[in-house]
Amino acid sequence: MSQAPILLYTYPTPNGIPVAIHLEELKAVYPAFGGYEPNILALSKNVQKEDWYIKLNPNGRIPTIVDRSRNNFNVFETSAIMLYLSQHYDPDFKFWFDPVKDADNYSEMLQWIFFAHGGIGPMQGQVEHFCSFASVDIPYAKNRYLNETRRLYGVLEIRLKDRDYLAGSGRGKYSLADLKPFTWVRTHAHATVSENLDEFPNVKAWLQRLEGRAATAAGLEAVKSAVRLAGRLRSDNVLARHVHVSRSIRDPFPSADGGSQPVSLSHPLDPSNSASSTTGPGPSSSNSPPRNNTPASSSSNEPSVNSSVPTPYVYPTQTRPAYTNPPFDTYAFFKALEKSFPTPTAQSLMRATRALLVNRIGKVRTEALSVKDLDNQAYLFRAALSELRAELSMNIKNESAAVSSATATLRQDVERLDVKMKEDIDNLKHEIQMELDSRKNESKADFKQQDIAIEELLNKAIVAISDLRTVVEEIKWENMRRAVLTLAAFVVVTIIGMEIRPKPKPNCPPVPKETSFVETAETAERP
Repeated sequence: MSQAPILLYTYPTPNGIPVAIHLEELKAVYPAFGGYEPNILALSKNVQKEDWYIKLNPNGRIPTIVDRSRNNFNVFETSAIMLYLSQHYDPDFKFWFDPVKDADNYSEMLQWIFFAHGGIGPMQGQVEHFCSFASVDIPYAKNRYLNETRRLYGVLEIRLKDRDYLAGSGRGKYSLADLKPFTWVRTHAHATVSENLDEFPNVKAWLQRLEGRAATAAGLEAVKSAVRLAGRLRSDNVLARHVHVSRSIRDPFPSADGGSQPVSLSHPLDPSNSASSTTGPGPSSSNSPPRNNTPASSSSNEPSVNSSVPTPYVYPTQTRPAYTNPPFDTYAFFKALEKSFPTPTAQSLMRATRALLVNRIGKVRTEALSVKDLDNQAYLFRAALSELRAELSMNIKNESAAVSSATATLRQDVERLDVKMKEDIDNLKHEIQMELDSRKNESKADFKQQDIAIEELLNKAIVAISDLRTVVEEIKWENMRRAVLTLAAFVVVTIIGMEIRPKPKPNCPPVPKETSFVETAETAERP
């Protein structure tokens, strides 16, 4: 199997991950690209400050690449590495822009790369330092860098309005401009910049868009796998240093046949023990197997490596000092026992005590850990903790996204129900209004009918009253006529009666008789 053209020295940090993601993007687009070989540096042990690495990266930081296909050319700094890889391994400009034919978009991409390289990265790095690692609480520093980082997030929020990516025409195109700030923004919760980016909705959508890319997950997994592999190599070295070499010492008391009784210093439960190791003469190292100082990953089947190419750093094993006899005076112990017990019993007790001590020494040599071992175990624990933290952060992010999605769905349902309720209320109001109008119209019609009926009754009453009045007038006039006639008749009768009644004769001389009007009338009426 041929070597990968790119040798990557990195660590799972916001500066180390973008290069791995970019290499995964190149692998997915260009099948002819030979891939890369990730190597994890133990930053807690300052491996990046050792001479062999300083020759590759004078700054003593990660990441660094060695391009084996180009005469082992070294490149350090994240942005410089990504630009270098695009220049030499992305001829179709899939993840960048043509600096000649598309100079404006190329310049725009560089602007956002440098914005993240000199802005978000340093500021958020200071936030994480003063909030999580500083030994002294400095509120001014925390507030200053936290506010500045949030301001830079606000710049991204403004840029991503009505856009999908930072650089490119229209809604933009995925490029190195997005990859550089992505790994910093994805640690926003750990850096206490924002819990869920709700105040930066455009940045949140952009982050989810980049996290959904297959190469992003592949790059993160490649770095995690390299961390796990490095942890196993260091664990194998620790175990190799604890392989117990069988040694034996002689019993100062000869056996019955005149020989000495060898006592093994190896632990009785050590699977590496053999019959020859327990019966060999003295503490000679010629019968002991050599220590395995090579990492577990090396084998005879590996292809030959060009000696001029820097190889991944292999942590040196710690050589234990040769065994020396414990400070235990067996002769003095035997003499003390011989004062209280017979000689054979004292010898047996001495041998049993010595065997017990040897057993305990072997157990301590097998199970005890040195400071170096504890450091390695602590490094493995920190690596596992970092992986667990990243996984937990991802789970929290996924759960937050699920909760946000459920909340958005619930909000949409509530809004839909609200709209439907408003429509139903409007329809109900309209129906009630129509019903009221109908009832009102019916009432008006009823009132109108009643008015018409009343008017008809009034008209009939008026007519009846008029008729009655006419009748009354007629009766009145009839009565009046009758009264007048009666009165006239009475007057006539009275007059007639007065005329007919004889008048007394006066004593005065007679007056000549005059013809009365009545008589004249009667005379005139006679034929």
